[in-house]
Amino acid sequence: MFGASPTVSSNLGVASLPASQQVSPQVPTATDFIQLLIAEVENQDPTQPQNPTQYITQMASFSELQTLSNIQSEIGGGGSLAQASSAYLDHTVTAPGSNIAVNNGKATSIVFTPAAAGSYSASVTNAQGIQVGQANISVSGAGSPQAFTWQPPSGTPNGLYSVQILNSSGTPVSGLSAQGAVQAVTLSNGSVVLNLGSGLLVPASSVTSVM
Repeated sequence: MFGASPTVSSNLGVASLPASQQVSPQVPTATDFIQLLIAEVENQDPTQPQNPTQYITQMASFSELQTLSNIQSEIGGGGSLAQASSAYLDHTVTAPGSNIAVNNGKATSIVFTPAAAGSYSASVTNAQGIQVGQANISVSGAGSPQAFTWQPPSGTPNGLYSVQILNSSGTPVSGLSAQGAVQAVTLSNGSVVLNLGSGLLVPASSVTSVM
C-alpha cells in the first residue's frame, strides 16, 4: 500500500511521485473495524470485561464515520452545490457548538458526553445574555453522548440561543455539539455551509455525524 524513481521539481526542490504511484488517504472499512473489535475482545482484562453496549455504540459511531467520510469525499472532490444539498438537506447533522436555533416554537438540540452518571442542568440564554430557560437532566451512564432539546415557552422569539450544560457541582461541561435538521445548503467563499434554521450556520467541514 504504502517503481520509477521520484521526479524532482526544480522550482520547489522537493520530490514527488508520479500520479500513478501517489497514495490517497483511505477510509477504514467495516472489515478493519471488526478486526479491531476482535483484538479488543481478545486483549481485554477478563476480570473487568467491557460492557457489550460499548461495542454497539462503537459500531454505530463507525457507521456514521463511514457515511460522513463518503459524503465529504464526494463534495471535496469537486462536488457541486446540488450534490451537497442532496447529501445534507433534511438530514440531521451534528457539529461542535453550543448554540441552538428556535424556529416556530421548536428548537434544535445540544449533544454532550457526560464524564459521570448523575444530575446535570441546562441553562438557555438569549442574545442579551439573559437566562430564558432551564432544565434538569438525569444521566444514567457515563461516556455515551446525550442529547438535550429545549422546549421553548409559548411566544419565544425565533433566533439563536446559547446553551450551557452544568454537572452536579455546577461546573460547565465542555465539548458541546449542536444538532439539528438541515434547512438549507449554501456556498460561502467556496465552502459548503449548512443552515439549521434561524441563522444557525454550520460549515459542512465541521460536521461529525449525519443521520
